[in-house]
Parts: sequence; structure tokens; C-alpha cells
Amino acid sequence: MSIATVGCNFRCRFCDNWMISQNKEGKGKDFPPEKVVRATKENDCQGISYTYTEPTIFFEYA
Repeated sequence: MSIATVGCNFRCRFCDNWMISQNKEGKGKDFPPEKVVRATKENDCQGISYTYTEPTIFFEYA
């Protein structure tokens, strides 16, 4: 399971996901940690990957 938070405080020069991480509108869906874990289990995923942006912006998910 791959998830991302909205926004990123880094401006990495060669970021592959800059259109997602630097989106000024900050649109996204709210997924509480419990829902992420449940979806991971329901889809037989082996783990959760925090990717696309900087996960420590929302420390409770990191």
C-alpha cells in the first residue's frame, strides 16, 4: 500500500513527484491511520509505503 500526505516542505531539485508534492491547492482525502491499516489488510498488502511527499509533515502518520 502506498500513501502520501499533502504537501512537502522540501524543494528537491530532481523530485519526480513535484506536481503532487508542491500542489498549492492541497486537495486530498482524509484517511485516519486505522483506515489505512484496515485497507492494507483487506487488500493483502505486505506493508505500507509512505511515498510521493515528505511524510513527517504529518508526524502521526510517519
